[in-house]
Formats: sequence, structure tokens, C-alpha cells
Amino acid sequence: MEAVKRMYLKGLDAIGEMPSWSRDWRWIALYSVCIYAIVLAFRLSFAGRWDHPELWVNGERILATHDAYFWLAKAKGVGRLVGYPLAEAAALLHGMTGIGLGTLGFWAPAFMGALVGVVCYLWGWLLAGRSAGIFAGLVGALTPGFFYRSRLGYFDTDMFTLLVPMFVAWMLAYWVSHFLKRGWFFPSTSESDERRTVSYSLLWQPLVFGLLTRFGCSWHYYTVSLCIGFFFSCVSRFGSQRKTRGKDIGFLWPDCFFAGSFRGDFFHLF
Repeated sequence: MEAVKRMYLKGLDAIGEMPSWSRDWRWIALYSVCIYAIVLAFRLSFAGRWDHPELWVNGERILATHDAYFWLAKAKGVGRLVGYPLAEAAALLHGMTGIGLGTLGFWAPAFMGALVGVVCYLWGWLLAGRSAGIFAGLVGALTPGFFYRSRLGYFDTDMFTLLVPMFVAWMLAYWVSHFLKRGWFFPSTSESDERRTVSYSLLWQPLVFGLLTRFGCSWHYYTVSLCIGFFFSCVSRFGSQRKTRGKDIGFLWPDCFFAGSFRGDFFHLF
């Protein structure tokens, strides 16, 4: 058992210290911007494949899926269920910038899909440090299944099917990481550390993460189920800290529990 413990601790030393947002935020911002730029440039590099007269109609490129025209028609107010967030977002951007809906539908998937690289980087940073996040960000954003369903011209909710759940899960994982030991063979958190963690977390994390989850659920409301399952699994692991953790959940739960009832409310503010 001691040999296993020594090997485990040696592995943790190789990984380094626990991730710290206050210590790493500058590197996180720099690497996130670089990863986003690289992934975006790769996605945009395929635009030349549309440089053929038969792939243009009325000065706009033909989109890659019929669903794209479905959402853009909703943005014009055609059909029922017009107030869906994707249609509202397209109408909002079209009204603010004057860019044609067909042009928005063609380029938007590249810009939205590249955001998955940032979320993958955040996961890599949280699990193994900022160096591991670089590889995770570049590879995770270019997985074939997601890439083909969010490439140029693929203006559909597929842009969010990976982005939103991964981001919501990361926020919850980061929140819970404050209350967990570094590893199996480390002692439990002391009372002083617990008070520090509670005061820090109670100030803003549950509230902000809950609001972001609520906004994310307006695109794909099944993230509520993800939150509920994660809550139960996390609360069961808090042990002696359940009472204090309940205060944090009191901030986060109301924000995201009713998210499915507010689809598109963000855009109605405009």
C-alpha cells in the first residue's frame, strides 16, 4: 500500500499544483485567445471550396444544411415558433450590423464552433494544468463529428450541442473543485480552509454560474438535467460540509432550475 501511495504522490508532483484561477488567469486568457484564433483560422480556410458560381445564389453562398434556412426563415418571422434563441440571435445580429442573413448563416458556425476549443482548454487546465489544456483545446475543437456538424454554412443548433454542456459541466466541476481534496491520500480540508472556501465561493460563483447556466439552457434546455444529476452526485460527496455547501446551492439552483421556462428571454430584452 505504501508503494502505491508513493507512486500516486509522485504522479501528483509531476502534474504540479492544483489549478488556481488567481495565479493562472493571464496564461488562461492568452492561451484561450491563441487556441481560438488557430481553430478559427483552420475553419475559415475551407471557405475557398465555395468559390464556384453554382454554389452562389443572389450573391450569397449556399448553406450546408436545410436546417440553416429553417432558422433563417424564423429570423425573418416566417412560420411558427419564431422566438427561438437561434432565430432571435440571427435577427438581432442582422438588425445591428446589416449583414445579410445568408452571410451570417454561412460564417457564424466557424466563429461559434471555435469556442469549443476554449472550453476544452479550460477542462485541460482544470484537470492537469495549463500546459495540458493547450493540447486539449486544439484537439477537442477539431473532433471530426463536431467539426462536420459545425462547419461553414452549418447554421444549426449543433453549434451548441457540445459547447453548452461542456461549459456548464466545467463551471460545476470548477465550483466543486474548491471543496475537494487534492488526492486520495491527502487529509480532509481543515475548518479554516473550509471557511475560506465558503466565503470565497459564496460571494459570486454559484450566482454567476447559475445565471450562465440559465442562459445556456435557453439554447439547449437539457443541460438542466445535467445540472440536477451533477448536484446530487456532488452533494453526496461533501460529507461534513453538506450544511455549508447547501448555502451555495441555494444561490445556484434557483438560477438554473427554471432555465427551460425562459427560452429566448435574453434576446427579448432587445
